[in-house]
Amino acid sequence: MINPAAEQLLKTDAEVAIGQNFAHTFVDREELERFNDCILDAIYDPSTAHTAEIRIEVQEGSTRHLVVRTNLLSGQDGQPIGVVAVIADVSEQVRLLERQLENARVQQQFGQFFIYTLGLMSIGAIVSYLIAGSIVDVNIYTEAFSWQYLLVLLIPSLFAIRIMGLRTADLGLSTTGLRQSLKEGILGSLGILAVTAALSGILSYLGRLPGEPMQVDFLGTSIYFLHSLLQEMVARGFLLTSFQRFLNDRKGLRSVLLTSATFGLFHLHFGLGAVMLTIASGIAFGWFYLRTRNIAGVTLIHFMAGVSAFAFGLF
Repeated sequence: MINPAAEQLLKTDAEVAIGQNFAHTFVDREELERFNDCILDAIYDPSTAHTAEIRIEVQEGSTRHLVVRTNLLSGQDGQPIGVVAVIADVSEQVRLLERQLENARVQQQFGQFFIYTLGLMSIGAIVSYLIAGSIVDVNIYTEAFSWQYLLVLLIPSLFAIRIMGLRTADLGLSTTGLRQSLKEGILGSLGILAVTAALSGILSYLGRLPGEPMQVDFLGTSIYFLHSLLQEMVARGFLLTSFQRFLNDRKGLRSVLLTSATFGLFHLHFGLGAVMLTIASGIAFGWFYLRTRNIAGVTLIHFMAGVSAFAFGLF
């Protein structure tokens, strides 16, 4: 006997199965291996009720969770005449439990992320206070300081990433969307190069170019590219993604603004103008990142914006 519920759960047609032996109907199906074992356990160990949990893939991305209980069925003379298998579909209960576990995990990660954010803000505030109060004698416009400050922020970021169990793909470091990201990054970089060149020419003609054009060297640009990559990994790959997840911000606009403002405050020691410029560029970078969820393109744009600005004397 196979009732309609068993037909559906085991994906079996009663008209085909009735009259066939058990082995012919079920044993060759790999997804029912534990079900078959539970049937055999009832035969070889008839004094015990046996239970098994099995998973059957209904369709791609959808799994059915079943609990099977088997007992040997004996006749009046005590001789075995069959096996009774009672099958319960507990898929909904399993999904509910998985959601509860995921919510608990997200809450735990949010607590860790909140502590991390407070820590970073404290570091930025301390650095700004020390520099503004002339407590430390340091030139903030050197490459050495920019790397030291980045490492101060990067170390707790890497620690938080490890604690939260994030993958490289969660930080935008994957092949997913890579081609589109690189394509948009190259186009954006060419656009930035054209704009900075034109702006430099206009300011130079007016005699108001703020800096001196600098010659680009391979070592310096390579180091700056790594610097840009690390910044984007923290700002877009980690901060923006985390804000979007914890705020349930599907479009990502609030997360982009919050990330840009947070990252902008880390530049407070450079002055209000640097903060506003960082926020504005962060909004643009965030918008680029959300299109592909890959930091390759936005890293190129970040890199080109910095290199072209110094190369054409805008800083």
